[in-house]
Amino acid sequence: MEKIVHSKNFRITNLTDSYVLHNVLIGYNERPHTIEIRKGALNRPTTCFTGSEEALLNFFQRQYSVGKDYPLPFPCLFGIIHSLNANKNHPDPEQKRNVHELASFLRESFDNNYIPTNSTLTFMPDKEILTHRYGLVREEKKETFFIGKNEPIKTTSTPEIYQLLCGTKCSPAQIDQDFVYLHGKYPNETKTIALKVDSESKRKMLYLTKIVSFFGLDDRVYINCGKNPLTRWHAIWGQAFD
Repeated sequence: MEKIVHSKNFRITNLTDSYVLHNVLIGYNERPHTIEIRKGALNRPTTCFTGSEEALLNFFQRQYSVGKDYPLPFPCLFGIIHSLNANKNHPDPEQKRNVHELASFLRESFDNNYIPTNSTLTFMPDKEILTHRYGLVREEKKETFFIGKNEPIKTTSTPEIYQLLCGTKCSPAQIDQDFVYLHGKYPNETKTIALKVDSESKRKMLYLTKIVSFFGLDDRVYINCGKNPLTRWHAIWGQAFD
């Protein structure tokens, strides 16, 4: 396993209604971000969650446009998970408690629930378009190829698709280890599985835009692209600042 890259200045401010994470490194250039995650997000239902994925994405955009919390893009969530794993043995006792508390909060959120992100896949005839910050300022689009059989990402032959998805230079083995840490229940048995789309299913999904989500179930963490249900959405609400 390669050495985990993280900011030495990473810390968490534990407020009454939110966690504020400072110096979370996100993206290939590992720029430090401040991210606020709202507490009690699981208790904030919205009627949008019973509608289509298009309705859900439109709701995210409305939230963002008026300065309210919104589900974060996949690279932001991965950056958070990676930072928590890197700092699980933080030398400052208070910070160590904050890391474990936030990890437990995220673990509760994604256990048996689909966590929608503000990242999407659009299925085109010869490729897929991965979009981070869908419909928001500084929307980022990348071409990728996400068709094939489900696979453990740790042993993938195409590491670049998961690095694009997570916005990281980390190897698939490290990405897997970060999600295994978040899952927390079976550290020696848990695997991170990518739920991909087969060629036949893709023909029915051409030109559709699907939300990238992830969830935990038993001894697996699933990264889900294109097979989302329209129920069991539980967003992690927050905001990211450069």
